[in-house]
Amino acid sequence: MKIKTPPSLVTGLSALSLFVSAQLSAQSQTDSVTAENDDTEVIQVVGIRSSLQEAVATKRNASVIADVISSTNLGRFPDENVAESLQRVTGVQIQRVRGEGSRVSIRGLPPAFTLTTLNEQNIASAFALDYLENASRNFEFSALPSEFVSSLEVHKTPMASIQEGGLSGTVIVRTHSPLQLGERKMAFSTQGAYESNSGDIAPRMSGFYSDVFADNTIGVSIGAAYTERNAESHSSLSRGFRHSSDFVQNLLLLEKFTEEKERLSLSGRVEFKPMDTLKVYADVFYTELDNLSIRSQSAYNFGNTYRNISDTSAEQLIASGTTREDVNGDLITTRAEMTNVEVRPGGRFQSRKGSTTSFALGTQYDLDEWTLKAEWNHSGSDQLADGLNVLTRGYISQAGYDSTVGDITSLVLSETARNEVATPDNYEFLSFFGEFGSKIEDKIDSIRFDATRYFDSGFLTAVRFGARYSEQEQLGISRRLDVNRDDFARIMNLDTNDNGGYEGAPVIELTGAGSGDFLGAYSGAAYFPDTFLHTRTRDIVESFSRSELSAMGQISENETGAIDAKEDIFSYYVQADFAMLDDRLTGNIGVRVVDTDQTTRGIAPDLSAITFQPDAGALITIPAGEPIDVTRSYSDVLPSLNISYEVQDDLIVRFAASKTMARPGLAQISPSTTASNVPPTINRNNPYLDPFRSNNLDASVEWYFDDSSILSATLFSKHLESLIEQETQNEDLEIIEVSSDGSQRNITEEFIINSLVNGDGVNLRGVELTFQHSFDNLPGLWSNTGALINYTYIDNSEPEKVTGASENNFNVSGYYEGEKLSVRLSYTWRDKYLLSAGEQEGFGRFVKATGILDGNITYNVNDNYSVVVEAINLLDEPTASVDGNGFPAIYEDNGRRVLFGIKGNF
Repeated sequence: MKIKTPPSLVTGLSALSLFVSAQLSAQSQTDSVTAENDDTEVIQVVGIRSSLQEAVATKRNASVIADVISSTNLGRFPDENVAESLQRVTGVQIQRVRGEGSRVSIRGLPPAFTLTTLNEQNIASAFALDYLENASRNFEFSALPSEFVSSLEVHKTPMASIQEGGLSGTVIVRTHSPLQLGERKMAFSTQGAYESNSGDIAPRMSGFYSDVFADNTIGVSIGAAYTERNAESHSSLSRGFRHSSDFVQNLLLLEKFTEEKERLSLSGRVEFKPMDTLKVYADVFYTELDNLSIRSQSAYNFGNTYRNISDTSAEQLIASGTTREDVNGDLITTRAEMTNVEVRPGGRFQSRKGSTTSFALGTQYDLDEWTLKAEWNHSGSDQLADGLNVLTRGYISQAGYDSTVGDITSLVLSETARNEVATPDNYEFLSFFGEFGSKIEDKIDSIRFDATRYFDSGFLTAVRFGARYSEQEQLGISRRLDVNRDDFARIMNLDTNDNGGYEGAPVIELTGAGSGDFLGAYSGAAYFPDTFLHTRTRDIVESFSRSELSAMGQISENETGAIDAKEDIFSYYVQADFAMLDDRLTGNIGVRVVDTDQTTRGIAPDLSAITFQPDAGALITIPAGEPIDVTRSYSDVLPSLNISYEVQDDLIVRFAASKTMARPGLAQISPSTTASNVPPTINRNNPYLDPFRSNNLDASVEWYFDDSSILSATLFSKHLESLIEQETQNEDLEIIEVSSDGSQRNITEEFIINSLVNGDGVNLRGVELTFQHSFDNLPGLWSNTGALINYTYIDNSEPEKVTGASENNFNVSGYYEGEKLSVRLSYTWRDKYLLSAGEQEGFGRFVKATGILDGNITYNVNDNYSVVVEAINLLDEPTASVDGNGFPAIYEDNGRRVLFGIKGNF
């Protein structure tokens, strides 16, 4: 069990919790005095039903087609992870990273098409948990503690007054306002998080305090949260069928991914309202992430083995164990057995440390029929990344694979081969190398002004206009450490072997599941070992200081892969709100005009001098060519119309028409070129990528048959004028192979060339159905139950181009809420969807249909304290993906996650 918390943080959070508890008696006395002097009876219902009731009321009164999740009790948001709550909203899907909700999709479009703001402020994001080029604009929901959140608004149709960038929709996360709370409020939470695959329990703590002063003219709120996660994922990865090798499986990789994540988050808000017509506020949000991942790997390199076959080689193909099938015109080697198969145990030490800060200062002034608002916002984010690896290599007498047995590519190993592959003495040390000191920075500065003129009579109820200017800049550089093999062997006291290399046994050890079985969620016929060899990279890296590691070898920068992009955006809008027919017909019409200026810089690649180091993790290096400097501008005119008609008191119909846009990621428009291996691949970004643009129609019918009940149907249509596509082609390139002894030779290698290009658009149409009801009219305990059911159907005209679009999606949630005990179960299911169009040797990668069952139990000890247990992925469902031909790609078992603890609220 790993429970470790910085002492200073424990002291701070403990002090906050003690302060909260100490204020309880004083707060109770204050409440009593208030009650004696207030003749108005105020009844506040809290819990599941109250949050659903408030969400229904907000949805009903909304100016657009929207859904809302709210917290009616401080610190009691429905889920510990904000994204997990959003998956129960109709038409919303989430992406998980190792079992934790991370990013949000709306109506089957990629997360990049969803704009997420915090209190309508943009948050910079430099977090790229895998590689530098994966940095994006996406909001990282795991960075935001749910204790800070007051409500989530999912706007599926836009208004001119809402910031552009949400092509599929906009999620507005709102934190608590101290002046709206209106009194002293305190909350705390102390929990443990159990991970079934690792068997570890990690701590989670939070505290929140809000108060008002000076006759309710000053409000202050502060919050702090500290979380750890000791997760473990098990994976089987099949790295595609290689075109140039008779479509033989490239690589079969077994991986145990252990993650130790620590996050500290702070939130604060100060509000000053010296008079009823003026409010000034300041917001601050800070989060700090320390993410250490150890990727214990054992790779069966069938591609290399097959390419080494000759009449006289030790590598031979065993005909009796090999099967080739004609699949869509390609002769795929679906099963193969070979002799002298190369196996590479490794252990990547992947460290990501970074922080994000956001400041905002704003004011609102109400003058007769006018409301004026102004706000300045700054957000910055940075990350330092390492990815070091100790690599070894060995050969086993015979091995094979079988891609036809189910969700996992099965290993074919005799008893002799199983013993050989698990014997450390059969391996030699190859190299110590990897990412070291890569940096990425993201910075956003913005200023906005909004004005509203209200009208007491006539058709118009308000006219809104405003402008916003923002600058965003993202910079990133990838650095790498390479250590000479002889130098490393000397430092580690490695003995030489019979081949003139170095023994690998001292840097190798056996690994398996932290708890239970490796890939324990799998129950099919595929074979894989329950334990395997990996290298002790973590032990080695942590035995040296950073300066000592730097001095071991040579640090180089990947100039062609640098990110250097800047974006200046000026937008302005006008919007008219209207009402007629005794306010039964309401709506708004407006237009937002957006001017975007982009400046990107980079270094062109020199593809004539590529080097390949097979013994250094198959490192491919692209030399720098000439500088590139690209400046471009474009403008968008985004009209919107929203109409709502109250047919009767409980029946509303809505119609919306709009044009929306989203910009490509800043990393995508940087003129950068990167290389990866297994198979050799060159990835080219494109500074001339156009934004995504969509013309949208929406219509809905909403029947509110009770205070917390709704039955609704929504039709939507999106015509995307353009998409960014990954154009893939295979090309033979002359490269230089550099061996570990320094010798060089010229070879010809087939590369996959992936280039981002502007592509044709697609059409998406669909329907959303929602049913929500509290069964208050049922007898006995049944009157404490309720249900929320939603279904989304998406018709995608290009299912092999649009990522994230599942045809069928549904969520079924049921709850029981008594005076003391509350129970909620939620099952979310989504159909197969495209994850990437360019992976798996150009065949694409699709995630198979999956369903996740989550649950929550809350027991209210008294009015102030509750015991909470929340379980994620109760059924221990894995995630399985396949290539475009249906053969296994990645099978990932993230296990169950259970959170348990105490919450206090005063």
